[in-house]
Amino acid sequence: MNNMKRMLTKFRILLLLCLLPGLYSCATNTSGSLSPVRELPDASHPFIATPRVGKADSITVIYNPVYCEKIGDACGFFRLNAFAHDFLNHQIYPEPKYYPKASLRDADCFAAKYGKPEEVTAAIEFLENRDRYSDVPVYGDPEARADLIRSCAANKS
Repeated sequence: MNNMKRMLTKFRILLLLCLLPGLYSCATNTSGSLSPVRELPDASHPFIATPRVGKADSITVIYNPVYCEKIGDACGFFRLNAFAHDFLNHQIYPEPKYYPKASLRDADCFAAKYGKPEEVTAAIEFLENRDRYSDVPVYGDPEARADLIRSCAANKS
């Protein structure tokens, strides 16, 4: 429980730092929310969003704006998910397939708990409607991820 309180405190501090200009590098994402990391669009990126380690160990979330346009609000969820890997002190890997299953679940749960409700709902709907979005790559079992996200969002304590 103490670990969860520390993580929540760290997250709140990062968000506060985002609101103070010049103290922390923040980006406004396409959904209008602040992210305490740098974000860069890349239309050739093969995933919706992934974290990358930059200079001085800073994290940049690379996202594909073409995929984001197709999936709408769900993109905000996946960008927060990418940030969560850094926030949760996960090793940053070049592709989702290299992450341990526990890290992937933790990042999904983090984004479900702290993401905007409309982005979380959109991510669940996106994962449950893979036929409609078959050209947008998703790692893991979409149905199992949707169930996990729904469960984590319902247990925000």
